[in-house]
Amino acid sequence: MALPPGHHRILLVDDSMFARMQVLRILKRYGFEIVEVDNVDKAVEKLREQTFDIVISDYLMPGKFGESILDEMHDLKISVPVIFLTADLQQTTESILMGKGARAVLHKPVNGTDLIDTMQAVFRADS
Repeated sequence: MALPPGHHRILLVDDSMFARMQVLRILKRYGFEIVEVDNVDKAVEKLREQTFDIVISDYLMPGKFGESILDEMHDLKISVPVIFLTADLQQTTESILMGKGARAVLHKPVNGTDLIDTMQAVFRADS
């Protein structure tokens, strides 16, 4: 469960403070720098202003669903890997997200080992 060396900046997007806190507990153990926001519009604003190594986003949020972040990143030519966390268990949702460029879709409640292993795979693939 070791992560590659280096400093990684994570953008965490979830409308639920409880869900964000669960993921934050996992990520902080590994020394990530984490910026958290509660909706897609704020996430896109942060992506315009700052550089991130990965985005971890909820899928089902009020207003814009998480998949909107992929559309907006594409329009803005922002290339950052996105991992989705969702309570939506439909296979079609996962297919849509992966088809739009998501790197992975994990189901809530997220298992810490699964999240870290998935992030490690994404970092490895991008190095």
